[in-house]
Amino acid sequence: MTDFDDKDAAILAERIAAWKNQAGPRVGDYCKLLDGTLRRFTHDWGDSLQTTVGGSHPCAGDSSFYFGGAYMSFSGSLDSAIDKRAFRETAEQMGGGAWFFHHDHACAHNGVHVKVPCRVFEQVAA
Repeated sequence: MTDFDDKDAAILAERIAAWKNQAGPRVGDYCKLLDGTLRRFTHDWGDSLQTTVGGSHPCAGDSSFYFGGAYMSFSGSLDSAIDKRAFRETAEQMGGGAWFFHHDHACAHNGVHVKVPCRVFEQVAA
């Protein structure tokens, strides 16, 4: 595990600024589903979003969010897509776990883990 330092803090601050400028639900944001579960958006299909797998699925909670700045990408198990119009933004925010490469240098075992301010959406329709 690589130590987070001042250079990584500067990279994180720059990426959070770009992240905050993205409108609407983003991969990495949280969603409260109709069944009461809290998940995160994992893939954006344009008109619909997939979420992390929940319930008793063997991969429930399986997640890795790479933080690229204006975006996050996800590696892990995906649940079915839900129409974007089924969600509305709440006033809440939660820190979402993510990672990026230490000093922005891509190589094995060089990730730093961070918390990123994520929006919270709630599902209002099926």
